[in-house]
Amino acid sequence: MKKYKIYPKDLEQYEQALDLCWPISYWLAPEEQTCRVVCNQKSQVHEVWLSELAFQSPDLLTPDIVHELCHCAIAEQVDPVFSTIWFSEKWNQISRMEPERFGKLAQMLYLAWCHVDIWVNDLRHKHWPELMAQEYSAFAQGVVILLQRQELEVLSRPETLLSLAQHQAERERHGLTESPDLFAVLSAHGVEVEERIKGLADFFKSLPRLCFKSRKDLKILENSVVEVARRLEFPINPKLIWEKDKWVWALG
Repeated sequence: MKKYKIYPKDLEQYEQALDLCWPISYWLAPEEQTCRVVCNQKSQVHEVWLSELAFQSPDLLTPDIVHELCHCAIAEQVDPVFSTIWFSEKWNQISRMEPERFGKLAQMLYLAWCHVDIWVNDLRHKHWPELMAQEYSAFAQGVVILLQRQELEVLSRPETLLSLAQHQAERERHGLTESPDLFAVLSAHGVEVEERIKGLADFFKSLPRLCFKSRKDLKILENSVVEVARRLEFPINPKLIWEKDKWVWALG
């Protein structure tokens, strides 16, 4: 993965509002489709990776970039496991010996884990509800465009379906009812959403808020990842374990 260090402007206000303490570096990662973050507990540093689009249009993608900074805040105040997936040594060894098998199982864990964005967006909405509304509206517009172009294969991808469930959950979680009900929009276009995705939307909506007490929040995270994996019928048994001074994931 090639990445290049960059120095974006006008982000200090967000870093300061979130009381971030660890040093932050920003990187252009041209191969990434979205922004992401790597939080290293041992060295206590954050790397925020920007996609090409976020680098070229920072004003348009400000909600995405601030979302990553909220990941950083939760990493510092609770644990980096809310921002970056690390695996146990056993599973790191499996990744080297059986990369294809590991890749499939790791992707399942990511899909079962990615609802951490619910809590990240809770924090962003608390500070900048206008950014939440901006991103929410952009996502809805993107779905409508996909429908207009009949790009239904994109809407059937697991990542898209989980994003739809999270979007629907946040519509009620944050009172964003001025935006369209995307499940209803899809249905009106002849695209029926699976009942398990609707069930996940209800589950995401009901997730308890983080209390910013590590043990309690880690248990909430672990239990929710286990539940999502179960609902998606994934053959993994996710578990957080303490190894080499940090929380890492085992898959069974």
